[in-house]
Amino acid sequence: MRTSLFFVTLAVLLSACSSVPTRSLYLLDEAPGAQPAEAVDSSRPGLVLGQVELAAFLDQSGLVLQTGPQEVTVTAHHRWASPLLDQLRQALLTELAGAVAPVAVFDGGQGAPDGSLRLDLTVSAFHGHFDGHARVGGQWRLLDNDGAIIRRGRFAARPALQGDGYTALVNALAAGWRDAATVMAGQLSPALPR
Repeated sequence: MRTSLFFVTLAVLLSACSSVPTRSLYLLDEAPGAQPAEAVDSSRPGLVLGQVELAAFLDQSGLVLQTGPQEVTVTAHHRWASPLLDQLRQALLTELAGAVAPVAVFDGGQGAPDGSLRLDLTVSAFHGHFDGHARVGGQWRLLDNDGAIIRRGRFAARPALQGDGYTALVNALAAGWRDAATVMAGQLSPALPR
């Protein structure tokens, strides 16, 4: 009797282990065929990527989906491989460095010469939407050394998912972030030191 109880218990435990869903981890990719930024003079004033903030509902380890007009869900088994804020910051640095060259882009002011301008931004949308699109959006501020706002603007992108599943969502979010960075760079360029 004990032997059969042992095997029944073992069978139940093994079947429970086999039904545990796997976690998938995602990274934002670089633009296909991305070119390295051209040489810049880092001794001249440039652009400092300052504070980047995420809306609280986006500051999660799981991918965020808007499943209805007022409902948002955070996925449990589809997660960012590293903190989303870090990935967005790195991708933005890469995109801006290529888009505003020959102006140097600095991360957080480290090594930035006096006279550099600071870009702060707030990301209020970076999620999947029930309409089959990714939503990327927020606002930015360009500040001088004294913290005075020189320019401000908004960014938004709404790329369609090119297929089903979470990989398609991550690809659309990455494309939307690149598009937003390109638009931001165009809006910032006239005010940047040359």
